[in-house]
Amino acid sequence: QDRVAEAHKALFHDDPTDATERTARFLEEALETCQAVGMYADDAHKLVDYTFTRPVGDPRKEIGAALLTLTSLCVVAGYDMASLGDAELEKLQRPETIARIRAKRATRHGRGPLPGFDPSATTEGQNDD
Repeated sequence: QDRVAEAHKALFHDDPTDATERTARFLEEALETCQAVGMYADDAHKLVDYTFTRPVGDPRKEIGAALLTLTSLCVVAGYDMASLGDAELEKLQRPETIARIRAKRATRHGRGPLPGFDPSATTEGQNDD
């Protein structure tokens, strides 16, 4: 966690992130993970509807359960969670990745849950590659 906090300093020092934004990005990554291992959108929508009809849980318990459930998924699917996390963290610390993320954040459409670009935020002649 300390290593990720250090990466945050490089990525977000001039455009801080907050819990609301990190929550949206966590859900996006969790959904992408589920999609990558074979879940379909219909099942994901059913789980969203089911979850949001239940009482709100304690964040400490739910975060712990999310970590254990991801670990369990990695066990049964045959992935080394720690090495995959280390690889992503290493990639986040590369200068070209930091530059790409900062550029993306500079042109985002706002602070809502959906990622995306605001075309009016880009400067003329800039390449969006």
